[in-house]
Amino acid sequence: MACKVSTALRAVTRAAIGLAAPVMTLGVVALGGIPQAHAANVSGTYIMNWTEICQALQNETLLTENPGTTDTDLLSMLNSVQNGKINQWVGYATFTPTVAGGLSGALSVVNAQTKGSLLVTGLPGPPATPAVNDLGLTIGSSAAPVTGTFSFKLGAALNPGSVTFVVDKAVVLPAFFGQGVGGTITHFEFVGLEPSMGGKACSVHGSAQRR
Repeated sequence: MACKVSTALRAVTRAAIGLAAPVMTLGVVALGGIPQAHAANVSGTYIMNWTEICQALQNETLLTENPGTTDTDLLSMLNSVQNGKINQWVGYATFTPTVAGGLSGALSVVNAQTKGSLLVTGLPGPPATPAVNDLGLTIGSSAAPVTGTFSFKLGAALNPGSVTFVVDKAVVLPAFFGQGVGGTITHFEFVGLEPSMGGKACSVHGSAQRR
């Protein structure tokens, strides 16, 4: 008589003799150290913020007053080389992958932005030039968005990935990605250095949360 063995019994028997039991794969991959339900991408509209601070530079010069006399004084004079920069904005950033599920494509941003010098120096003259704040506020419109391109590289396990934004120039920054929902990453953060202001280093930090 033929003996019928159930699927459950075969699985138990395989485990008992040290064989690997059949495994059902769920298509789970790790992106930025957090399990994802699918191979995730960045797509759609996000509330995004960006903060950029560029260092201000000054040189000190020592001058001798009344040289060649017994009444000399050593004077210190500061010369501003670079006034630095503050640039902050918050707004809607829309990521449109070139292909469905892709990690690169078109970027469109509508934001409100404040921008100005990090250091404002008044000059004694003559003629004297008083220090005047130069911070300004610009509010964008969906009728005239800022456009560019984006590209993401997802990190394995707990290693950072990267994000590349290209608007007027390319900026590549380390990035950390949150959990994906339905194949789409809902949150990511980035930080890094942007060579700007004539080669002077600028620190950049930002984040994005999907609407």
